[in-house]
Amino acid sequence: MSIFINLHRTTIAIVLLMLVLQGMVFAQADPAFAESLMAEGDYFRAIGEYKRLLFSSTDDGLNQFYDYRIAFGYLKSSHFLLSISYLDRLMKLPGVSDEFLFKGNLLYGINFYCLHENEIALGYFNKAQPVDKNGTVDLFLGLLWAENGEWKEANRSFLEATGKASSPEDGTIATELATSVLKGESLDSRSPVLAGFLSAILPGTGQAYSGHWFDALNAFSMVGLFGFATFLAYSYEAQQNNGRYVYTAVGVSITAVFHIANILGAVKTADYYTVKKRQNFMEGIRTRVFDTIK
Repeated sequence: MSIFINLHRTTIAIVLLMLVLQGMVFAQADPAFAESLMAEGDYFRAIGEYKRLLFSSTDDGLNQFYDYRIAFGYLKSSHFLLSISYLDRLMKLPGVSDEFLFKGNLLYGINFYCLHENEIALGYFNKAQPVDKNGTVDLFLGLLWAENGEWKEANRSFLEATGKASSPEDGTIATELATSVLKGESLDSRSPVLAGFLSAILPGTGQAYSGHWFDALNAFSMVGLFGFATFLAYSYEAQQNNGRYVYTAVGVSITAVFHIANILGAVKTADYYTVKKRQNFMEGIRTRVFDTIK
């Protein structure tokens, strides 16, 4: 009898547990909670909440919003291909509103920009620009111009964004971007030709010209050491007066290899200096533009 009672209790417990789990799965998700998670940067939990809302929704209007916010969450968490996949879902929904056509094309463009597909990104930004009411598209167009080194065009786009800004804060950001992007015309740089020439004359000076002092010391030491060793080998073999300069030839070959490496290294450090300066400058521009995406 006790066995049947225990079995009955176990069955009831299992049923209750299943009901609880089912309730947890199908409990109504809260859009406000999802938005608060998104605002806190807890993107994956926010995405989970929106997916629960999407799963239980039969309203195409709400589904547009849910798909967009999921795509936005994936963008913010740097999962660009997943973001694009939910934008594809959004665009396939019946009767997509003008608002989400604009937002979808803008988000497509941002995703492709982040994937370094700037030409594709430009196409989507151009689709979104005619209905851009707050200047966001102009900010990203300015960013694309800046990436291409078209500083005046970038300045023009940022100024256009200033005129459309929906808040004083966004207007201030756009104005500051328009001013600061022109500094790209006078970014500090180093000439690879000059760096190579300097190191050809005196090993290490090309690296020093680019601010790579350790590389300069290393190049000067290595070329100087093998050059001096070659001189000693020549002095020794000249005293032998037998017409053989085997050690001298070996020394000259090794010194030449290090000297050529020193010249190529100087060219590379000059390129790196210029690229690094530009990367640091552009990172500041990118950060300000992306800060406007909420």
